[in-house]
Amino acid sequence: MKKNVTAIILYSLAAAIVVAAYVMAVISGQKKAEEAVIKEIKFIVDETTTAYADASVLADCSLPYYKPYLGASSTKADLQSLEERLKYHERMENCECYLQRDSILIIKLEPSEVILDFCESKDGAKHYYISPEGKVFSGNEEDYVIVNRAPLKVYGSAPLDDFGWIKKMISFSKAIFKDEVLSNNIESLNVLADGSLTFNQKDCDTVIIFGNFIGRKVKIERYKRYLSTLRNTELNYKSVDIRYANQLVCKR
Repeated sequence: MKKNVTAIILYSLAAAIVVAAYVMAVISGQKKAEEAVIKEIKFIVDETTTAYADASVLADCSLPYYKPYLGASSTKADLQSLEERLKYHERMENCECYLQRDSILIIKLEPSEVILDFCESKDGAKHYYISPEGKVFSGNEEDYVIVNRAPLKVYGSAPLDDFGWIKKMISFSKAIFKDEVLSNNIESLNVLADGSLTFNQKDCDTVIIFGNFIGRKVKIERYKRYLSTLRNTELNYKSVDIRYANQLVCKR
């Protein structure tokens, strides 16, 4: 009888020890989970778009948003709030934030696409970048790294507060990029005081006087006619005016 009682007591003690050990392990695991902190932040940039940004640039410009998360509890980190703040930034189109192995914060960014680069002067001191949707944001040229195709450069004081004009410029730049002949020959555009355009060519100094956007398609055909005829035989024109119907006005 005593042996049975002793065995029962020993069994109960062993069971209690096992239960206690289990409880301690659970508590310890919970504490570890609670104490897990973000030790590293990695940036991944979607480079499939035409953008003027890379991971280091985007990391720098979003520093105020993500820095507080470094060293913070990974279980309490409000990643949704971080995503919303980053999406609001002018250089971001979209983003996704998630944890990897509890201690690494992954920030996957899709930078704003850039289609136009407005420069107020030839020295490029001040730039305004335009997205295909018409979003305008500023910055210095050295702040950006070309990820894919470079945007079309536009020199002069552009009426950036005139969204109708901006839309026409975006449409024109898209037409240039889509047309192999135009994209191979047009280097940059110049905006004159009245909002009309001229453009510079890649392989010669002849300036093309384009005018306003009225009759754009017809003017483009005139320009192509110049490329296929006069330009092949004479590169010394100072300018070629394509504004007038059925004629090219060339000046030496």
